[in-house]
Amino acid sequence: MRNSLRHWLLAALVLLGTAVISAAETNAIPPASSVAFSGTLVTAQDWRGALLANRAPSTNFGALQSSAPAAGLKLITTKQPPNAYDLQIGLPNQIPLKKGGTLFIRFAARSLKADLATGVTKIRVGFSKAAPDFDRSYSGEIGLGSTWERYDIPFTCRNDFAAKEARLNFMFGYPAQVAEIADVQLNRYGPEVSPDALPKTKRYADPVSSEDLAAEVARIAAMRKELGVANPAPAHGRTLHVSPAGKATGNGSTDAPFATIPQALAVVQPGDTILVAAGDYREPNGIAIKVSGRPDAWIKIKAAPGARPKIISSGWNGFGLTGGIAYIEIEGFEVAWVPNPKVKKQIDGVGIAPAYASHHLRFINNVIHGFGTGGMCALDCDYLHVEGNVIYDTAKTSPYGGSAISLCRAFNFDENPGYHSVVRGNICYDNELLVSVLASSGGNGRTLTDGNGIIIDVFKRSRANPRKPHGQDRGGKLEPYRSRTLIENNLIYDNGGRGIHVFRSEKVDVVNNTCYQNQKSADINAGEFTAVGSGEGAFLNNIAYGRKERRGNTQDGSTRVIWSHNLFYHCADVLLHDGIIESDPKFVAPGLKAPPEGFRLQPDSPALGCGLTNSAPPTDLAGITRPAAGPIDLGAYQRSK
Repeated sequence: MRNSLRHWLLAALVLLGTAVISAAETNAIPPASSVAFSGTLVTAQDWRGALLANRAPSTNFGALQSSAPAAGLKLITTKQPPNAYDLQIGLPNQIPLKKGGTLFIRFAARSLKADLATGVTKIRVGFSKAAPDFDRSYSGEIGLGSTWERYDIPFTCRNDFAAKEARLNFMFGYPAQVAEIADVQLNRYGPEVSPDALPKTKRYADPVSSEDLAAEVARIAAMRKELGVANPAPAHGRTLHVSPAGKATGNGSTDAPFATIPQALAVVQPGDTILVAAGDYREPNGIAIKVSGRPDAWIKIKAAPGARPKIISSGWNGFGLTGGIAYIEIEGFEVAWVPNPKVKKQIDGVGIAPAYASHHLRFINNVIHGFGTGGMCALDCDYLHVEGNVIYDTAKTSPYGGSAISLCRAFNFDENPGYHSVVRGNICYDNELLVSVLASSGGNGRTLTDGNGIIIDVFKRSRANPRKPHGQDRGGKLEPYRSRTLIENNLIYDNGGRGIHVFRSEKVDVVNNTCYQNQKSADINAGEFTAVGSGEGAFLNNIAYGRKERRGNTQDGSTRVIWSHNLFYHCADVLLHDGIIESDPKFVAPGLKAPPEGFRLQPDSPALGCGLTNSAPPTDLAGITRPAAGPIDLGAYQRSK
């Protein structure tokens, strides 16, 4: 399906608004499209000579080589390095550049030898400062066909640069392949020329055959029947009652309830339920859960029927579960952070914080807000089920780079099939990082990097010794997380970072989610849906209504990622793929301050009935049953009957 679509489109039309001479028949570099404006060349006229003169020595990973005839240069990857940027070439700017000016990258490229495993050849093109912190004005990944094609990339310069302070980069640190580039130039235009006035090349997701797509859809449908912690064993033990009217001398009965949850935790046993009445529970340092249930006897900490008890913390977390804590369910709370007036330097905390080999945990129907690092942030965990939570106003004050929902690293508890972790039916809005991230947490100390709605983070580099705190495991052995993660039916809007971000993680499926105008942070322009350095995942049946100047999606540095049957609208740049719809989804009453119901679909929405049937969740965000035989609507809400 997508394979035929992509090849047909590439053969027919590559440039927006500009017909291109097909190189399939001539095997020649097609001429550049005409531009109505006069620009100034930024890089060397003899781009080829400059790159050859400044090329780095050949390595075990690859090399730069002259083409014959002498039209272009071959970018040869013999072995995939750890990062795409480990193999790169660059052209410095020969003239000064001003912030806000329009820059225009133009070149031709083709694939001479594709990666044998995927049949794909990729390069990453960017313009950035030539030295740390490598401030980027543009970075984008391009898949190449076997014939010469022209690429035009207009963008805005984000910084002032003196001559030779920045450079145009071509990165090729991918699986073994050979790419060829030609006719490379970078031009500068005056302020009267906007990027929108220049030709722009369409970009495409990796091709996938109809057979491969059908197999992935069938896999998702089968795996959804095996959710690792969807239905925990009932709690057959005691019910321990907690109430604001309780006393320190209480015994947990209905007549003599405990006054605090820690009181109940001090005596709880596997199979018990801690039932918490409505009211405010002030826990200045949060609640540390230090006891586990069993596979056949979970411990459940839940709100009493009809109640929404409020946990108020000024510490690192609302609920903390650290060091192998397992078989716990937390349901129905409001978890809020408030500053401690007696503390000058406030702690940037997390609403619910499982960590260090904790597993088989469920966080259901909670409302979390105010925490500086994030709402639900897991570190080195497995078998998590995060469903029905509302998370807002978090991640704003932390130098550690948090998000509303963050699953960072993971550990391989076992090799059982099915989805080990599930993030579904959550609503995340107004979570935004407002401070720069420390270098020790993956930042550069200056730019905003996170504040995402949902992030699956560095699962490819999980720790082999997850019980050790990070500070005691510097340089410890790393291994990839081997199980699958499912993200479905979530509504993500008005966050500072990406909507749903899969970063250096494999085996993540993203299905029937709605993202609306995320990426409000000035430093972030990656996509409402992103897969960066990832693989073996799928993005199906989603809706993205973006910010006009921001990207819709990206798959930079990723392989074997399937995009199919998604809607993208109001985005600056989108990877085209089979089943894509690029038009207004026609929400009922959308907005940055809209209630969730505003993101339902109108009767004439183009997203109605367009989804892949077997991959869709059985119910939608509101609990409405999706028709088993279709039609399936895109996004988190189902309207079609």
